[in-house]
Amino acid sequence: MNKINNLINELNKAAEAYYQKDYELMTDHEYDTKVEYLESLMNSSEIKLSDKQRKEIQKLLNTVSAGSKPTGTVVYHDYPMLSLKKAKNYDELKKYHERLVNNGAKGFTLQMKFDGLALSAKYESGKLIQLSTRGDGVKGELLNHLINHKEVDIIGLPNKIKHDEDFELRGELYITDAQFEKINKARTAANLDPFSNSRNAAAGIIKASIKGLGYKAELTFTEYSAHYNGKQIKIDTIKNNEEVSKVTDVTSNEVKRLSNHELKLDSCEIKSINFDELRKAVETFGKLREQFALPTDGVVIKPINEIEMLNKMGYTAKHPIAYIAFKYPGAKAITVIEEITVSVGKTGRLTPQARVRPVEVGGVTITNLTCHNYSWLNEMGIRKGATVAITRANDVIPAIDTIIDVGPNDAIKTPTHCPECGELLHSDGTKFPKTLTCENLECPSRLLYYMKSIVGRNFLYIEGLGDVVLEALVNQGILTSIVDLFKLDEKVLAKLPTGKTSTGNVRLLGEGNAANIMESIERAKENTDSNKLLASLNFEGMGPNTAKRLITHFGGIVEVLNKNPEDLKQVNQIGDSLVNSFARHKKRALIQLNELIKLGVKINDPVNKEIKGTFSVSGSMKGFANRDEFVKYMETLGWEFHKSPKKDTDVLFANPNGTSSKIKKAKANGTRIIDNLKDL
Repeated sequence: MNKINNLINELNKAAEAYYQKDYELMTDHEYDTKVEYLESLMNSSEIKLSDKQRKEIQKLLNTVSAGSKPTGTVVYHDYPMLSLKKAKNYDELKKYHERLVNNGAKGFTLQMKFDGLALSAKYESGKLIQLSTRGDGVKGELLNHLINHKEVDIIGLPNKIKHDEDFELRGELYITDAQFEKINKARTAANLDPFSNSRNAAAGIIKASIKGLGYKAELTFTEYSAHYNGKQIKIDTIKNNEEVSKVTDVTSNEVKRLSNHELKLDSCEIKSINFDELRKAVETFGKLREQFALPTDGVVIKPINEIEMLNKMGYTAKHPIAYIAFKYPGAKAITVIEEITVSVGKTGRLTPQARVRPVEVGGVTITNLTCHNYSWLNEMGIRKGATVAITRANDVIPAIDTIIDVGPNDAIKTPTHCPECGELLHSDGTKFPKTLTCENLECPSRLLYYMKSIVGRNFLYIEGLGDVVLEALVNQGILTSIVDLFKLDEKVLAKLPTGKTSTGNVRLLGEGNAANIMESIERAKENTDSNKLLASLNFEGMGPNTAKRLITHFGGIVEVLNKNPEDLKQVNQIGDSLVNSFARHKKRALIQLNELIKLGVKINDPVNKEIKGTFSVSGSMKGFANRDEFVKYMETLGWEFHKSPKKDTDVLFANPNGTSSKIKKAKANGTRIIDNLKDL
C-alpha cells in the first residue's frame, strides 16, 4: 500500500510541476505508463484499495498526460489563428519600425501582451455559438462547455451582441490578480491545492470545467481582432454593445501618463512615426507592467491604420507582417550543466538536451534545458561542467542565456550514429550540423513516436492502443510499420505483457482489451479517409490537411503516390522537406499501401464517393456533440459539405424559423431548410 501511495504522490507532483510550474519531473510516456498501472490496480480484483486511493487515482485519470497537448474535440479554424513575430531587442524593433513607416504607417498602437490562452469566439445572428482554443493555429480544441457554464464566468465575453452578421472575435483569455486570488481561496475552501500562477490556472480551469470544478471561477477575455467573411475588420465596427467594448480595468489608476501619450488602461496610441517615441513608450510599458493587475509578458505593436496596413503588407505562413510583439527579458539564475543527453523525435531528428543542477528561476525549479542542435551547442560553447546563466524566455520557457565559464571539459562531439538504434545519421553536411536525423523508420524511439501519432483521433483512430501497449508491441518487434497494425492477432494481443502486478506477476493485456482493439482496427479499415491514410504513411511534413490538398489536386491517394516528387510543388504550401521525404520514401509507401489494401483497408477518396447531395449547417444538431461531428457523419453518408449555403446547396440544417444570415441566404436561394435528419 505504501508503494501505491508513493506512486500517487509522485504523479501528483509531476502533474503539478507541468500544469502549474511549467517544468517536467518525468516524460509524458513515463507519466502515462504509471497512470495506466494505477488504473489496472483500481480495476483489479486482486488489489484492495482504500476509498481515498481510488479518489486520487481517478483524479489522475481525469488529468491530461504530463507533457502532452490537450486532447479534446478538435475544430478547424476558418482561417489560421496566426502567432506574432517577436522582437527580442531594440535593433529588431527598429527594423520593424522602418519597414512599417516605409509602407505608410501613420503611427502606432501599443497594447500589453497578455500571458493567457488565445481564444476564438464565433457568433451567428448575435448569438455565441462556438468557443475554441488557438491550438496549432490550424485547429484548436472545442470549448463550447464554457458557454453558459454554471461555475465559470468569462468577463468581457458576451453570449449575445447586437449584430446581425456572422463573425468571429479573437482574443486572450486570462486571469487577473484579483481573480487569481479569489480562485485560490475557492480552491482552498474546496480542499483543492491552490494554483501557482494565473496562466496555468486558466488552462487548468478550462480542462477541469468539462466535468465540473466544485467552485466558482471568474476569467477575463480581451478581444484583439474581429473577422468577417474571411477578412479582418475594425473591432469598432461591431462594438455597438457595451459588453463587447468593455475594456478590462488593469491598473489601480484609471489613466496613467506614458511619455507624451496617455495610457488608457492597458493600451496607448502614438500618433507619430518617430522611432525614439516608440522606443520610449515600449520602455515605459516595461516599467509599468509590474503594476498591471494581470499577467503580461510583452507588448503588442500595431499601426494605427491597422486594416489598411494588413491588406497592404499581407501575411507570412505564421505572422501578420504589420504586427510585432516586443518581448521583455525574463528572470535569470546561474547553474552548472551536469550532463548533455540527446533525444530522438518522431521525425528522427536528434535534439541535444542539458541536465542542469536544479535552480529556481522566477519561482520555477529548472532541471532540464533544450539545446536546439549541435551547431548551436558549438556556437554557445556549451559542454558538461559549464557554468551558465539561464532565463525563462517570455517568463515561461527556460533557456540558456549566457555561458559564464565553459569549465575544464572538452567540447561536445557530434554523434555519427543514432543513440537508439545505431544507424548512421544523416546530417546537413557541416561539421556542427543544425539538422541531424536518424532515417531508420524502425528505430525504436522514432517508431514509437510514429505509432503514437497514427493511432490517434486525427489519423487512424484505433482505440485501446495506449502508450504502454504500443511500447510493448514495438519492444517485442510485433510493430515495425503501419502494415503491422492491421496484421495484429487477437490471441497474441491478449497474451501481451504490459507490466507487472503488485505481487510481481506478469500483467497481460487480456482478452477483453484485445477484442476491443481488434474491433477498432476493423472500423479503421472501413472508415479511415484517404487523406488520413496518406498522412499515416510516414512522410515528414505530411499531416491530414496537407494530404487532403494533395489528394484533391491529383484525384486520389494512389495518384499522389505515383507522382514525381517535384510534381507535389504544384500544390500550394508544399515545402522542400516534404518533397525530399517523398523522394526517399515514395517506393516504400506504395508497397505499404498495396499491402494495406490486401489486408482489407479501404481507400476512401472523397472524389470517388457518390455524392448524394450537398448540405450546410447553421447552429447545432440534436444528437451530435458539435457541428464538426455532424458534418463528418453526413460526409460518411456521401453528402458534400458547404460551409455557407450556395445556390446549388440542397439542404440547410437549421431552425426554419431562425434569422441567421445562413438561413436568410438559403431562403433567398430556395434551399430546403430542415432541423432534423428524419425529414431528410
